[in-house]
Amino acid sequence: MFSSDSYVYPWLNFVKSSLDDIGLTFIFLSRNIKQYSKVKFKKLVKLKLQDQFKQDWLIKVNNHERCLNYRIFKKEFVFESYLTKCSSFTANQLLYFRTGHIKLPVSTFCSDVNIDKTCKLCDSNALCDEFHVLLSCKALEQPRKDILKLPRNLSTPNTFNFDKIMSKQSLYNNLAKFIKHLSSMLSV
Repeated sequence: MFSSDSYVYPWLNFVKSSLDDIGLTFIFLSRNIKQYSKVKFKKLVKLKLQDQFKQDWLIKVNNHERCLNYRIFKKEFVFESYLTKCSSFTANQLLYFRTGHIKLPVSTFCSDVNIDKTCKLCDSNALCDEFHVLLSCKALEQPRKDILKLPRNLSTPNTFNFDKIMSKQSLYNNLAKFIKHLSSMLSV
């Protein structure tokens, strides 16, 4: 169909290949093409492309070591409302922290596997990641009490509480101030 005896139609081959890539080969092979209106076809292609993108995103998040904490609170590919509902200061602080762009040792992208990623703020020898500084680091106990002001039921270090803290809008302003304080401590 997309070639004759002497000529291959590259554009038609491209259409077939594109439909193959998104799992819609059956449309190309269908003899009753009129059952798919332009609108229906466009919706189907858009849905398939979005679905593939979300699946690829989820695979990357679940397989990348830097996303260990990110995947605790980011379970689906959706727009985060804090980006528009919070002040720019709060939104930026949360964005940097949630995406690992803060000067924590685990955020240091380096080919040297021997880089020390333990916490230098306390003597726990724990991995210095977002979870540790937010819930466990002994050196940050007082700032957690003074700035973050976590409710008692969220102060125990576990993934459930980490998820709640990172997702609870009522904590966003204090969390942003805590992140700013943490950043200044790490800059020293």
